[in-house]
Amino acid sequence: MRFRLALVLALPLTAQTIPWDILGSRTIVTPFGGDASAVLAPSGDVYLSASPCPVVGTINLTGSYGTPALCDIVVARVNSAGNFVFAIQLAGVDGAGLTMLLDPAGDIFVSGDTNSPSRFVTTPGAYIPNAPQLNTSGFVCKLAAANGTPVFCTFLDDTTVVGPLDAAGNLILEQSASSTASGNSYTLLKLDPTGVKLSFQSVPIDGSISTILPNADGTFLLTWYTVSSGTFTYFYGKFDPNKGFLFAQDLGSNGGSMIMQPSVGPIVSSVAGSTLSVRQYAADGMTIVYNRTLPYPFAAGGDLSAVDGGVVIVGYASVATVPLVQNLHICGQLLALSGESFGSVMTRLDASGAIVQTTWLGATYFYHLVQSADGSWNALAALLAGGDSFPLEVLSVGPSPQAQPQIIGCMQDLAQGTHDAAAPGLLVALTIENDAGAGPAIAEPDSTGRYPTSLAGITATFDGVPMPLFALNGTQLTGAIPFSVAGKSTSQMCLSGSCTAVDITPLVPSLFPAVINQDGTVNSENNPAAPGSIISFYLAGLGPLSPGVPDGTIVNPPLAQLTTQVVVEFATGFPNEEGPFTPAPPPAVAQVTYAGPAPFEVAGVYQINVLVPSGVLDNGTITVGGTTILTKVFLSN
Repeated sequence: MRFRLALVLALPLTAQTIPWDILGSRTIVTPFGGDASAVLAPSGDVYLSASPCPVVGTINLTGSYGTPALCDIVVARVNSAGNFVFAIQLAGVDGAGLTMLLDPAGDIFVSGDTNSPSRFVTTPGAYIPNAPQLNTSGFVCKLAAANGTPVFCTFLDDTTVVGPLDAAGNLILEQSASSTASGNSYTLLKLDPTGVKLSFQSVPIDGSISTILPNADGTFLLTWYTVSSGTFTYFYGKFDPNKGFLFAQDLGSNGGSMIMQPSVGPIVSSVAGSTLSVRQYAADGMTIVYNRTLPYPFAAGGDLSAVDGGVVIVGYASVATVPLVQNLHICGQLLALSGESFGSVMTRLDASGAIVQTTWLGATYFYHLVQSADGSWNALAALLAGGDSFPLEVLSVGPSPQAQPQIIGCMQDLAQGTHDAAAPGLLVALTIENDAGAGPAIAEPDSTGRYPTSLAGITATFDGVPMPLFALNGTQLTGAIPFSVAGKSTSQMCLSGSCTAVDITPLVPSLFPAVINQDGTVNSENNPAAPGSIISFYLAGLGPLSPGVPDGTIVNPPLAQLTTQVVVEFATGFPNEEGPFTPAPPPAVAQVTYAGPAPFEVAGVYQINVLVPSGVLDNGTITVGGTTILTKVFLSN
């Protein structure tokens, strides 16, 4: 079999706009050691809430409300210089996952649950002065911007969720109205700015509310969902608190979020599987201005920000094949990020919904953008608590006229598509920025049996040595890393003048999915291999050969030798986990009858032939040069 596998490229520059980038950052290290929540203010100050445990005593409190226990939550304001404006501890506030909300004056609303209602202190005249439940109750406090002193603190019903503020400073609350086997209903409440009384309580809403946007006329734009027989159905609509819904649109099984585009109308996102769609509505909330589906799936995220009439979307991509437009960074895989994500991606839409930029952000992820008084944009980076500190990174984000384009986006091995490092001879797929509509160009070996190093005008090099190329298909290009990188720890990978450093390892064993039986057929559950027969594995990333083989050469006999040792083992039993534990019996070491380059394939494809032992299970391991990968072979009895 001749490998004709492809690699990934990107969309053309469809709009001559200045690309956006992360322009700078500042890090604030706070003495919080536990889980924390944080909110960025337009001033650049950061409000955060966290327990002082397990590093009690490292926070210089400016005050307290009530008589706090040692680990009760501290709410703090940190200015742009990294200094605490205030740090106040609230008695009885000991639940995790607090919600924080800023008003235009900089006052901070903090809400959540208290597991110690008897210690929580309400302010005089509070809307609910006494705990509605004995063990756990909801609450909300409004703290003054200057010093954190409570403007009000009140209990809430434990089914109440704090929503946004309206233009008058009233706090919108969502509270359960009924719960039945056929579904839940909720009602909207409006708590006045003093925390003393409700302005209204709406008629019930059948379903769970996801997002609330107050309108100036007293109505609300809502997204919500219902559940029937385990099936979620999402909706978007306009709600009058006295009359009910004025209109509602079925979004199907796709949930999302909603923000407001100033002077235009609401923006509603929805997710089908892992694909995000963004829909801009006009001011009436019904007329669709555009509906844009992003051409790549998300592993997580999809945070929206309305910016200058357009939208900025940030999320974690679950594939390397992101179509790039004005790309500025390499993907997270080339930065050796762990997890199921290839790193974070930022996409910008203009006012018509056209994609004007899609760039990798690499290891950096940020949340909702906040506009400062001077018109600039800032965001909090993803926060990671660690040890005895809670680092906060505030990013400056915006147009970057001097940004250097990065044509190369991502790299994957062609066998499993998982490795983040290069190895001598490794067959790879590079994600680059290119015309997505370009027709396929399939390379063929020349009369000497070598693949070309230039294809459709594209050349890629490693430390100046061109890599052989196999195929270019619109947004996809494939090739082999030159064997000349052997012995190096890094290499400069360049394409069309755009370069990036890549880590080099001696080998990155990567297994092609097909296992071949002795008769040349593909091993499967319906076509198992018999004990005593020979099976063949095909791999990439096993490193140099001896004698060396020219890059991109079709390998013919006499065959070179693999320079690393290969061991193949099959399990012979399972551990006993019932009663006294006994480990699994030792695996059976299979006889390797051949390990080297795959005959008549391009250099970089390796073949390992193994004699199947008797009395073994179908799961095994292949160890090459100390690196072990798992394999599964279907075996007959």
